[in-house]
Amino acid sequence: MPASSQFCARGPSPSTRCRGACSSMAKKRNLLTAVEIGTSTLKVLVAAEEPDGGLAYLTHHQLPTNGAVMKGEIIDGPAVRDLLVEAFTSLEGKFKGFPGVVCLALSGQHIECQPVHATVALYGDSTVRESHKKEIDTKLRQNRHIGRTVLFCEPHTYYVDEAPKLEPVGLVGARVSGSGFMASASDNGVHTLDHMFKETLGEEDVTIAFPGVAAYSGLDPSQHLDGTLVVDIGAGVTEFGLFVGNQCVHCGLICVGADHVANDVSVGLNLTIERAREAVERYGAAVQNSSTPNRKFPVSVAPKQNRNISESALNTIIECRLRETLTIVRDHLAENEDLDRLQSMALCGGGAMISGVDALASDIFKCHAVRSIPEEFSNLDAAIKSPRWVTAAGMLRWGQAVLHHKDDSPGGFDMFKTEIVNMLGIMKDSLRI
Repeated sequence: MPASSQFCARGPSPSTRCRGACSSMAKKRNLLTAVEIGTSTLKVLVAAEEPDGGLAYLTHHQLPTNGAVMKGEIIDGPAVRDLLVEAFTSLEGKFKGFPGVVCLALSGQHIECQPVHATVALYGDSTVRESHKKEIDTKLRQNRHIGRTVLFCEPHTYYVDEAPKLEPVGLVGARVSGSGFMASASDNGVHTLDHMFKETLGEEDVTIAFPGVAAYSGLDPSQHLDGTLVVDIGAGVTEFGLFVGNQCVHCGLICVGADHVANDVSVGLNLTIERAREAVERYGAAVQNSSTPNRKFPVSVAPKQNRNISESALNTIIECRLRETLTIVRDHLAENEDLDRLQSMALCGGGAMISGVDALASDIFKCHAVRSIPEEFSNLDAAIKSPRWVTAAGMLRWGQAVLHHKDDSPGGFDMFKTEIVNMLGIMKDSLRI
C-alpha cells in the first residue's frame, strides 16, 4: 500500500480524513463511487456525472471476498475492511476528487420489509389538514421493531373514513389512516458499515440502498414498466423487489443463490466445487437443449485426467435448483397477493449469467423475463455489460438522484443519523431514470 494513501486499515489520520472529506465535498456533484459487498466478490464502480445529467463510466475494480461475507452478511469485518482499503487504494490518484460520493448496496438477512399502517383519529367532522398527513407519515416510520433503522418508508394509500383517497387534504372525515411499505435493517448492521466507511476510508457522505432498489435503478428505462419484478441472484442470496408505478410494493430475500447451484452440481456429479462452478459457467443451462440430448463435455478431475460429463445431467441439476428458488420468490408474491400485479421480470446478479434462466423465469411467472445489463452509461467498458454489474450501476443512479435531492433541500440530511426518514417522497423520483 502506498505510504501516501489516504486510506488505512486502521483509519486515516485526522488530517487525511479531513482531506478525503473535503475533496469529496468539492467534487461530489461530479464523481460517484458504487460499492457492492457481495457474498463472493466486492465490486467498486466509478463514474462521473456529465453536464446533461448522464453518467460516464470511468473504471471498476473487484476482489474476491474469500469467505469474509456469507449469505450477504459480513462475518469478518477486518477482512472486509482490508478489501475496501485495497480496492480504494488501487484506484486512488487516478481521478481528481476520488472517491467522491460513495454509494453502498446494503444486503443481508437483517433487512426486513413489511407493509405498515397508521391511523389518526379526528374529532367530529374535522377537515383533514396537511399536518394530519405528516402525523400519519411519522407513525408509519415509527411502526417498526426497536433496534432497526428505516431504510425507506413509502406511503401508498391514504384513507378518509376508510375510503381510499390519493389526496385527503381538505376533505372532511372523522378518521384518517394510511398504508405503506417499509424496509428497515438492524441498527447494529447499518452503523457498523457506517463506522467502517468513515473510519477506514475517511468518508462522511455515504448513500445506501438495498440491492432491489439499486438493481431497479440500473435497468434500462424501457424496462421500467408497471409491475416489474427485479430478481438479483447473487452467490449466496437471492433478493427481489416488485415495483409498481416506480414504487417498491414488495421485496424480500432468500438465502439461496448461485453457490447452491454449484454445490448441487458438485454433489450430483461428484466434482470438486471449483470444477462444478466451471461446468455451470461454461456448459450449464437452466433449460434442457432438446437438440443435443446426449452431448457430453470433458472435465478435469486429476492431473492429465478428464471425465466426460453429461450435459443433460448437468442442466437437470441446474434447472431443479433454480426452479425451486424462483418458485419460492413467486410464492412470496402470491402470499402477499402481489402476483397479479406482475407484468415483467428483470434478472441480474451472477446467477443471471446462466444460460436460459430468463426462459425458466418466464415459464414459472408466466410473464416476459429478460437478463438485464447496465447500458445507460457513456464509455461503458465491455466487462461491465453483464448482469453481475447491474446492482453497482444502479447504486450510481440511486446515489446521483439522492445527491441532487439533498442539494435541493435546505441543510441536507444525514441518512444514518436521521434514519433516512427524509427518503420519504424521493424514492419515486430517484427511480425515474
